[in-house]
Amino acid sequence: APAPPPPPAIKSSWSRLSATRIACGRRQRCTIGCSLFAALVLALVIFLRPKDPDWRLTALNIDVAKFGAVMMGGANTTEPLTFSADARFHNPNWIGSTMEPGHFKVFFQDEVMAEGTTSEGHVGARSSADVSALVTMKLSDGMSKKIMDELTANDFKLNVIAEVETPAKALFATVIAKVRCEILSDAMQVMQTPENVIIEKSCTYKYTL
Repeated sequence: APAPPPPPAIKSSWSRLSATRIACGRRQRCTIGCSLFAALVLALVIFLRPKDPDWRLTALNIDVAKFGAVMMGGANTTEPLTFSADARFHNPNWIGSTMEPGHFKVFFQDEVMAEGTTSEGHVGARSSADVSALVTMKLSDGMSKKIMDELTANDFKLNVIAEVETPAKALFATVIAKVRCEILSDAMQVMQTPENVIIEKSCTYKYTL
């Protein structure tokens, strides 16, 4: 004769035990999966988190005589002084970037004393590349006098602010890089070793889509 079915109470307990085991297994798999996902995200954040780049001036190609005349107010200030500059750009990130032509302005006491454009260039991951800029400086008589007063009062040192905005492509996205640098310069170095005109700089970087 067939065995009698288990009492309803035992059958109900077995069903609850089986359901509990299934639920626990699902929770464990979910916990392991979530932990692995969180670890992957953390690794990607650490690996891909953008670090601020750095740069240094490597060349300043300028007509020293014209520069001196403009700064002293002895030149025709309606004629702009145009010159070029080269900088070495270092990318500390694990992703390379292609910089499109950008625009910048240089301010002295909230007034624009120079502006220009930066060249297009590519810098690979964790490497350096050269970037050039074309600069146009045009000073009014009033600004020339204020700059000379500042230079003579501070051993020919001058504090300026440079603001740069340039599109940059990284991976599949294009961002707008906005850079603001507070720069302490030594005007006497323009006459001697122009690449050493920058004494100190402090830059902040912002990125927007």
